[in-house]
Amino acid sequence: MLVIPSFEIENGKCCRCIIGLDNTDKIYHNLQKNPQELIKLLRKENFKSIHIIDRDSIFGNSSFDFELISLITKSTDVPVQIHTKIESFETCTMVFDAGVFRLIIEVDKIPDIELAKVIEVYTANSICGFVTLNALSEEYLEKYSKYGIKRIVLGTENYNIRQFDFSIIDKINKISSFFKFTLYGGINNSQDLLRLNKIKSSIDSVIIGNPLFENNFPCQKIWRKIEAELE
Repeated sequence: MLVIPSFEIENGKCCRCIIGLDNTDKIYHNLQKNPQELIKLLRKENFKSIHIIDRDSIFGNSSFDFELISLITKSTDVPVQIHTKIESFETCTMVFDAGVFRLIIEVDKIPDIELAKVIEVYTANSICGFVTLNALSEEYLEKYSKYGIKRIVLGTENYNIRQFDFSIIDKINKISSFFKFTLYGGINNSQDLLRLNKIKSSIDSVIIGNPLFENNFPCQKIWRKIEAELE
């Protein structure tokens, strides 16, 4: 099971701050203000991919911060995937030019002709679909399958689910043999992760945001201790 750390950016900074040991606030507040440095820390902690949510465009009225994303992608050698507001082929081009490895696209928010052009130029492997738990259905997934998209991020509208209904895995197994799923939300600790890993399903990776910043996993105590000693 691949674990992908996630953070949200808004107004040029990360929306959450890592909770560190006593007297280490300065380290993590600096990382919060400089996402390009935060991603270096995540790389040192041996994560193999990074997921970023662009709140400015998804939930606000601001445009995608291409300069910041370019700084972030240049700061690491691991693939960076972005969930942002995509409405045209031109926007996709600018995002990929900023060094992004994979785009998370909501099929209902981009015209068919634009998405078809994106797939033609960048291939389906560069695109990951998105569907909420509530909207998950064969009909919705067919919208992605017709473009050859094979990976779906399965989550909530606000990426903030804290409890995962494990019974939904039965639904996933019944309606999809074509897709691989990346679960966002609901995995809050190592027990949740172990439970999911034991269940046979099309979910082969998880995106974890706030629980990582809150140090809900045992190995993080070692990281925070090392970072405190370096400080």
